[in-house]
Amino acid sequence: MVIVLAGAGVGAYFGLRGSSSDEASSSTTVFSGSTSTSVAEVSTTVTIPSTSSSTSESTTTSMSTTTSVSPTNSSLPSTTSSGASTTGSTATTAPANSGLSARSIAYAKSLGGTPHKGESLYFLIGASVKTEAEAQAKLDGATPRFGDMQSYFIVQRSDNFDGMNPGWFVVVEAYRGEPSQENLQFGRRGFPDVYVKQATVKTEDPIPVYEDMVGQ
Repeated sequence: MVIVLAGAGVGAYFGLRGSSSDEASSSTTVFSGSTSTSVAEVSTTVTIPSTSSSTSESTTTSMSTTTSVSPTNSSLPSTTSSGASTTGSTATTAPANSGLSARSIAYAKSLGGTPHKGESLYFLIGASVKTEAEAQAKLDGATPRFGDMQSYFIVQRSDNFDGMNPGWFVVVEAYRGEPSQENLQFGRRGFPDVYVKQATVKTEDPIPVYEDMVGQ
């Protein structure tokens, strides 16, 4: 005869999970030829062979208790928080070897300019002067004359283009294809003496290109 006592083992297990004493004190007796009970990997088996006679009862109890507790590996998933740094301010220093102030580079970038080094582009040249301050003044004075239409004229250095005479600060608007008469007329609103020149870009500075900006 086999008696399976689940109470002590179950109580010990549930005690670890915060259960009440009623659960710990409950017991189950099962009479069968062979019974195996496994509760949360903790089992208690009691084997009681019995001998019965007509005059007296002799009982020999052999108790074998096997407790198997699997090791618990508590590991929390590692969480890595990576936040991109965002800054609302504009850099105050120009990239090395650009030859331009941070203001001019930031303005070109704000118009949607990106690097076009190695590309051959057409340029409407509105002004060519000796200092960046003069070029900026020319651009500032021309901008209101374009009205509510967006222009993409920026200040650059002629040294940054293969095909322009070196040593000048220029106010230019870039095109992939040769500018149309409409483009020329628009440029003359701000710069009456505007002209076209094709050149290859030698700088990594951002340059807004008209067709890219208007989706052509």
